[in-house]
Amino acid sequence: MKSIELIMGGRGDCIAATGMISYLRSIDGEIQVHGGGLADLLHLEKVSIIDNKHRLEKRAKTDYTLAIEPETGYTHFKQHLCHHFADQLGIPRSIRRPHIVTSLSTAFILNIHKLPFKGYIVVTRRAGWEPRVPDEQDMDWVIAHLKQRTGLPIVEAGGAPDSRVSCHTDINLVNKTSIQALYHILDGAKYIFTLDSMMYHLAMERHIRTPVLAWWGNIPPALRAYPGSFDYHNESCLECRQKDSLTVPSRCFNGTRSCLALDKEKMAAIIDDMLAPYPRFLNVGNAKSFIEDIASEYCRGRGVDVGAGRFPFQDATPVDNGTDMNACNLQKFSDGSLDYVFSSHCLEHLDSWKKALSEWIRVLKKGGTLFLYLPHESMVLWHPNSPWVGPDHRWIPVWQRVSDYLVDKGMAITALDQGPDRYFSFWGVFRKF
Repeated sequence: MKSIELIMGGRGDCIAATGMISYLRSIDGEIQVHGGGLADLLHLEKVSIIDNKHRLEKRAKTDYTLAIEPETGYTHFKQHLCHHFADQLGIPRSIRRPHIVTSLSTAFILNIHKLPFKGYIVVTRRAGWEPRVPDEQDMDWVIAHLKQRTGLPIVEAGGAPDSRVSCHTDINLVNKTSIQALYHILDGAKYIFTLDSMMYHLAMERHIRTPVLAWWGNIPPALRAYPGSFDYHNESCLECRQKDSLTVPSRCFNGTRSCLALDKEKMAAIIDDMLAPYPRFLNVGNAKSFIEDIASEYCRGRGVDVGAGRFPFQDATPVDNGTDMNACNLQKFSDGSLDYVFSSHCLEHLDSWKKALSEWIRVLKKGGTLFLYLPHESMVLWHPNSPWVGPDHRWIPVWQRVSDYLVDKGMAITALDQGPDRYFSFWGVFRKF
């Protein structure tokens, strides 16, 4: 029997590790897991749980250790946490997703709680770290504002030491659902408002495209593990951490309440943007942040980010519209020299997009990966000559048109999501024969 010790910050981090636990079980047989608060998370065959309740200190002698960050326990990563766990074990990226076993269906769960599919807002007011939780009256104001702006019923969910909910809440599911049932409830929500990361780990498992607003409280924006999320942040938090520190500020965990003071005007603006048909973040760049965790599963080794702009893909050589290299001319790279080519929201800017794709294929090794992230045709504000993009977008990418061309050029489709995702985009992964 193999054994694993989880050194985590909370349940969300434990959820992120379930994919690796499932994988290790498949190759090693029966698995014994040491960790805190796991009894209701892991219902995997041949997995036994020793619920030691400890989080951030290694205490057991085990075959594997999965930790957020071995030295501090507090570091947050730009990639999904399961990527970091898997790196410690050398597990293939293709199986890094969380894995929570359930025999339930979304329709069954929604029917039990009399919830209309995509017709309610899920709110959680609890967080793993108490200093991250705002005052009750602030949460009541947020819930009231959400309800007033949308006219949708409010569903409060999650775990809490008491059953208090807002007077504006329509359905109280606090402490009334399992983790397995909760992610079906999230699947049926139109919007999600959360104070903690657990909802995100559940969403990773379900591939939810529902807009999520996270009030991260004391975590500075640059350190959040989910840069593609909606968020609210009180700037006073920046005073509570050392300059250029890459860890969560310790003073916040000692109870600094000013970091969680609600600026109602700012919060209202963020919520209004979240509810808009085309939120403002769609037109400020960094589309890569919405796809980076998925792309990192396929783009490994030596590669380029074509059209990188101000937000280059991790470890890739950035290529922009320069005089020495551009999307149609990667002359610095010889034939078959790269492991991958990554490109996010670039191809639609090119009149000669077919020439560019041919050039990208040229520099790929046999078995190399081409990862494309492109605007979905349904996003009318990104159409050529629209008020947002004007003439910058030269054509409207359509999945079938792009994939047909690449297949005709000898590329094989490895994975795809035809979208639209939360960034109104679609993505595809192609392998060179």
